[in-house]
Amino acid sequence: MKIRNEIYIITGRNNGEYTNPNELTKWWLNKYDIVYDKLIFTDAYDKHAKTVVCLENTIDLMIEDSTRISLDLINNGIKVYTMNTRYNQKEQNLDRVSKWKEIYERISKLNKKEDNQKVNIILDTDIYNECDDQFALSYLLKSRDKFNIEAITVEPYHHDNNISIEEGTDKSYDEIIKICNWLNFDCTNKVFKGSTDYVVNDYNEKNDAVNKIIEIANKNDKTYILM
Repeated sequence: MKIRNEIYIITGRNNGEYTNPNELTKWWLNKYDIVYDKLIFTDAYDKHAKTVVCLENTIDLMIEDSTRISLDLINNGIKVYTMNTRYNQKEQNLDRVSKWKEIYERISKLNKKEDNQKVNIILDTDIYNECDDQFALSYLLKSRDKFNIEAITVEPYHHDNNISIEEGTDKSYDEIIKICNWLNFDCTNKVFKGSTDYVVNDYNEKNDAVNKIIEIANKNDKTYILM
């Protein structure tokens, strides 16, 4: 799975020292053909401001030269490459970089590692309802070189007055087991039934599927839920 990186430029020029920081910064970036996806302004005197931006935009890697801002980012779980400068030498516990070529090479290695990793997946499905979910499950099972199937959770459906929601859930559960067996996937401790009612009816929010999703979310750094 290819990783697409986005480049956010976060500048501390919104600190009252510039007449028009937005226009000035964009002019400079355009002049030197600096490519970026988003430009965000913060107050340079607020050491936590860039951290807030990173958390709000799910930025997982920051390049910074300020010691105090680097430490605040690190303390909030954000990976930081700190540019090695004469004014930040007192702090020894920083992951330092000296050149943009070095930064590029290190990020390239990170991406290569991520490309080779399987993507953690939970499939949430009412598979007995319509045939598209059978195709989705079959695709995942045939692509286990790319996907780590953490769980298959059964969601409720009901548009047949002859069966209850619980019976529909059972039919979906059985359908999942059948497809897994056909495609030689060991689904032991992988398939979990969810709610047997809907939100409007004060559904039962505590069930095997919900518990498993919470367990997986707490275990992994990142998991995708396909619905």
